Parts: sequence; structure tokens; C-alpha cells
Amino acid sequence: EYEINYLNPLADTVKTYVDLMGTTFVVLFNLERAEKGQLGTLGRVYFYDASAIMTPDSEYDLNSLLLYMQENPTRLVTLHGHTNGDYQGKITTMGPSKNFFAITSDCITKNGKANELSYERGAVIKEWLITKGIDKNRIDVKAWGGEKPLYPTKGEDAKKNLRVEVEVGM
Repeated sequence: EYEINYLNPLADTVKTYVDLMGTTFVVLFNLERAEKGQLGTLGRVYFYDASAIMTPDSEYDLNSLLLYMQENPTRLVTLHGHTNGDYQGKITTMGPSKNFFAITSDCITKNGKANELSYERGAVIKEWLITKGIDKNRIDVKAWGGEKPLYPTKGEDAKKNLRVEVEVGM
């Protein structure tokens, strides 16, 4: 992920990943082929607090995952849901209207634990992919709750523990 100064892109040409070709700015990046067992984080998929409902700005990473699955029709993926610690309390999930990106009046709220919340977050991504035409048998969901934090559960990076990772299968 690179940041580009759209107001003054000429200033970015000093960066190693930006080239100026005539009047065109070219951003250079390496492509990596996903291999079996490789794990990647859906870094810009965000959820409303204590819910399995994604925020609207999550669509960018979701569309990238969708494109990958469309371009690799035999690949399987496992979605690994994670939370920050051992949450216990109310969990909000999507209702019958299947609005993936908004808290609506038909949302379902129940009491649950971190494992359930992490599962539901993976499951909502799976459901979104299914509505886009991906076969449900190509997607598995695993819930880890707060078992595998990347950062201390208290502190400025704690929110980064709230994530869904994609594992590439065959």
C-alpha cells in the first residue's frame, strides 16, 4: 500500500516507487502469486463495534478478494476471524435484508463471546462472496476469538487485532 500526494504528485517522484514518464505518473509495485497456505489480512475490512456488519469502506478489499476468487475458480480459501481479547457481551449480526454494510432495523442482537464474534465476521464475508457468485463450498470459516493477537490487547495497536485473514488453499 502506497500513499500518493494527489495535490502535488511531482513531490512523490523522489520516492523509489514513483516514476514520471512524460506527463504520466507511474506507481511501481511487485505482484506476488498467492500460494497454498499463504495467509493475508484483509487490512481494510472494518466492522462496526461488537458486530459482524462491515463498514462501507470495506468494499475495496472485498472486491480484491472477489476478483482473486473469480480469476482462480478452483482455489479454496479459509477466512480466519480474530478479535481483540476475550470479548463477552452483545453481538450484532446481519438481518434478513442482507445489508452487509449498515446497521439496519432488522439486525439481530444476541449475547455471545469472542469466538462467536470472530466466526460471524468471517461468515459475513463468506455470505457476501456467495451473493457475488462464488460457490459456498470454496470458502471455509475458522474462528480464533482473541487467541492469536498480533499486538498487545491494550494499547494503540490493539484495534489491529480485530481482523479477518484469508488463507489460500488448493
